[in-house]
Amino acid sequence: FIFFGSFPSALFFLSIVAVRGFEYTSPLLVFYGVLGGMLVNYAYILYATALARSDASRVAPLFQTIPIFVLIIGYIFLGETLSLGQFAGFSLVFLGGFILSFRRHASAILGLRLRGGFWYMLAASALIGVATIIVAYVLRQSSFWTAATYDSLGFSLAAVSLVVYSPWRKEIIEGVRRATIKKYLFFLINDAADLLGHIFYKLALLSAPTAALVSVMLGTAPFFVLVLGLAATVIAPRFVEEDISFRVLLHKSGSILTIFAGIALIFLL
Repeated sequence: FIFFGSFPSALFFLSIVAVRGFEYTSPLLVFYGVLGGMLVNYAYILYATALARSDASRVAPLFQTIPIFVLIIGYIFLGETLSLGQFAGFSLVFLGGFILSFRRHASAILGLRLRGGFWYMLAASALIGVATIIVAYVLRQSSFWTAATYDSLGFSLAAVSLVVYSPWRKEIIEGVRRATIKKYLFFLINDAADLLGHIFYKLALLSAPTAALVSVMLGTAPFFVLVLGLAATVIAPRFVEEDISFRVLLHKSGSILTIFAGIALIFLL
């Protein structure tokens, strides 16, 4: 899955080079840019390992820790700080997203021991935090397209490096043999959406005052999951069934209001 998922990034890299050429800045900046892309792909490997060791409902909510890593690493290496209003907004968005996610998977998270999947997931979040700061730095030193070129190259190279490890190489070869057209199509759609998300994420990093304020917006993901889940429950209840009881909706509405109150504080203060 990780290997196939790198195809859109490889195509994106080749497209940029074909249209704009490969913009060489400095060896250090190229290194940082490529490293940032590789770390994201390696984070996905850790995420997949965590899923293999624990249920998805137990590890996925730990993605909410990414903004904390970005906040700390950004302060240490880039000197990024938040105003009092921004920090208050950051805290509300983080809290609302965590509560919304935690409520959804509370029993599973509480049953997750501090080993195995937990540590892999925490390591994945830390790598994404580091990658975010690296990309933010490269963006400040170059341009969006330059950073995107280096990042997509790194993401693709990380996938190529998987074949060095014999067990993974055998698994990849076997996966290529067994993959059907439908599976390739699914991977293409899924990873094209992921690539598009990365592009918007970089654009946000380019214009935002700090990387922490961008990363904390990942806390709004449970809101979109909730909206899509509710819509699917109404439209196609045979395939998706979201709990729409009054108590659950009241809890989720409170979490969502907390998230948007935090966003308002970030952008209005």
